[in-house]
Amino acid sequence: MSLLSKATVGAVGLLCKTFLNIGYCSSVTIHGFENLREALESSGRTVGCGVVTIANHISTLDDPVVWGILPSRYYLSSRLTRWTLGASDIMFTNPLFSFFFRHGQVIETFRGKGIFQPAVDDAIEKLNGGAWIHLFGEGKVNQPATDPTQDPAKLLRFKWGVGRIVMETANTPVIIPMWLTGFDRLMPEGRSLLWKFIPRPRVSLSVTFGKPVDANEIRNALHTHRATPGVSGSTSGGLSDPRRPQEEQKSSEILRAAWLGEAANPELLEEPGRDTVAAVASVRSAVTALLQRKVEELGREVRRTQDTMQPPQSLRRTRHAGPLLASQNNHRALEAVMETESQMPWGMLKTDTMRAILKDLGLAAYTERHEEMAQRLQQVEKDGLDAVIKRLERSQGGGSGAGNQRARKRKLGGEGSARLSSRGLARKDSKPIFEGVVLPAPPKPCRQVFVGVVMPSLPRKMRRTSLKRRAESDDEGLQYGSLQTRRKGRRTASFPVTNSDGYEN
Repeated sequence: MSLLSKATVGAVGLLCKTFLNIGYCSSVTIHGFENLREALESSGRTVGCGVVTIANHISTLDDPVVWGILPSRYYLSSRLTRWTLGASDIMFTNPLFSFFFRHGQVIETFRGKGIFQPAVDDAIEKLNGGAWIHLFGEGKVNQPATDPTQDPAKLLRFKWGVGRIVMETANTPVIIPMWLTGFDRLMPEGRSLLWKFIPRPRVSLSVTFGKPVDANEIRNALHTHRATPGVSGSTSGGLSDPRRPQEEQKSSEILRAAWLGEAANPELLEEPGRDTVAAVASVRSAVTALLQRKVEELGREVRRTQDTMQPPQSLRRTRHAGPLLASQNNHRALEAVMETESQMPWGMLKTDTMRAILKDLGLAAYTERHEEMAQRLQQVEKDGLDAVIKRLERSQGGGSGAGNQRARKRKLGGEGSARLSSRGLARKDSKPIFEGVVLPAPPKPCRQVFVGVVMPSLPRKMRRTSLKRRAESDDEGLQYGSLQTRRKGRRTASFPVTNSDGYEN
């Protein structure tokens, strides 16, 4: 890894980590991160066992923002950071972009050039060296439909290049499916030019790493495969390309020596009338379809998890060290809460909605993050409001330190105690307008105009006595001689004033 690559990858990684830490997104949750960590730090990579991650592609910010969850030390090693394939017509349109993305570990890929182009060969070569290759199987951004009747986990057909990269690797790679949620709301497609490149704030993001795909499952699927794939009819890299038979013959020879071995041997699948080109394409299609099913199954599992607010059965819920790491005690408490059944999908509510509900319940002072709010509402649903309040008061009553002192200050109070406001604890002499909202008592010389608005009283020496008061205070009942109005320093009007007897002065 060159110095320029380290600088590029490190700068982008730290920028993405900062973006996920500053609170621009309401929450960022990671499931199953240990699956990726174990694969990247495995000793098998030193002997040429690469790592392949395959994910859905729902926004232009999926990569590299998603890798802001990695530990900072990963950004300084090319073996711990991903290589990926990028479209030439998007990422390599000018020399500056080309310089940036090449040093950012992106392999230039040409759309329509087929699966036997240099980009795919480079990815296979890097896998044979134990590198990490990240793939978006659909080959383009595919944001899920808003129609609730459609399956949000249904993806576009994966490109056959995914199958070729996995199949022609010399050693068995670790294949990890991934599923991303929330990135389509962070950077939705179809916006006007003014907002096209600005991410939306207060979006909940989720990144899920599934269990590695079992290599024996792929072998068994190939043994039972008999379906003919839907082949491409294009003349550039498709089956009708005159160079395709030679390339497929070369691919079949590589397959026999690759990790799949006899399972990928085209002769096992050949039938009368089928040539080598169609046979190898059929094997590749079967492997690609299997990997797509694994990603879609993970997506459906994540969807069910979000609906029921329970962790997937095959995953262990983790929050990455750094911006997203919860303490061990909080993690155990989270697991205990999430084990309970809930009839209400609290996690699907927006942060502002849950904050308003907790405020009405008098629990706003005890929660701050989106997940904590969902957990608190689930506790109230299960145990009741009184039990939750008593538990919180009891847990915050003990201990010492500034944190416990602040928690005790935010304790719910009864009659005669301070009430909670949106800005914290109100003064004891504050006047409540309605439940949960108070106005601070005005300073002592002030007069109240109406509720919520007070005017400070002027010092006595600054007050001016009105003409009426001067007349009333005159013992003889005489009004002052001639009232003159001045404008811009000049006398502009003069009129007589009568006294109390009706005679003009």
